[in-house]
Amino acid sequence: MIVLGKHNRLRAVRQTDNGVYLTDREGTREVLLPNKFISIDWYNGIYEGVASNV
Repeated sequence: MIVLGKHNRLRAVRQTDNGVYLTDREGTREVLLPNKFISIDWYNGIYEGVASNV
């Protein structure tokens, strides 16, 4: 469960033109991390490594 005001451990599940969608442990909720907040390192291979573990 994603709780506002608390630290949440989320994982990337998919990438779109708008950004990357993150989900909670249960996979029931998603939140969009807009491209504006994603570093260039993310697009240089880090996302592919995370996505392959999904």
